Amino acid sequence: RVWVNATGDGFTPNDTLENLIVRNTQNVSPVSIPYAQNFNSFIPPNFNNGWSTDRTGFVFRWESENSGVQNNTSTGPIGDHGGNGQLGTGIYIYTEASNTGFDPSAISPCIDLSNNSGARMSFWYHKYGSGMGNLFVDVYDGNGWINGVDQILGQTQTSETDLWREKEVSLNAYAGRRIKIRFR
Repeated sequence: RVWVNATGDGFTPNDTLENLIVRNTQNVSPVSIPYAQNFNSFIPPNFNNGWSTDRTGFVFRWESENSGVQNNTSTGPIGDHGGNGQLGTGIYIYTEASNTGFDPSAISPCIDLSNNSGARMSFWYHKYGSGMGNLFVDVYDGNGWINGVDQILGQTQTSETDLWREKEVSLNAYAGRRIKIRFR
């Protein structure tokens, strides 16, 4: 086991990992709500601002991407979410869904819900491609990952130019805690 210590992070249950040494060189503190992340500060293909991805040694992993770059034929989108579901020109995160056997994750920074009730998360998604897998939303509640808090099954768009869709997930069950959100 390895101890991870972030200044201002008094939520010790989220501080252990197995077989990995982690040092907080960026002095990242938990974020409070309201919290918004549009990914435009990411430098593709990397993550930052406390976001992380696993499976970094594998071809199939979450990455950030510039709008207009096509990663695979017959998959989308061709742009990030530009507001009201419209395609934009910024940066978005994605994973190739055509691979089987891997379950890569995009993990949020620690989010402080200790003084909040009625919390909810909304995000925009675009799932175009015939081999589109399922998207699962998990929550780390301090005791472990709760898998499948919400999910979006299969392909939801029929073209790379289709509008993005919004999904809202209740976080009421985690009020009073510090959590992380995992997309996989």
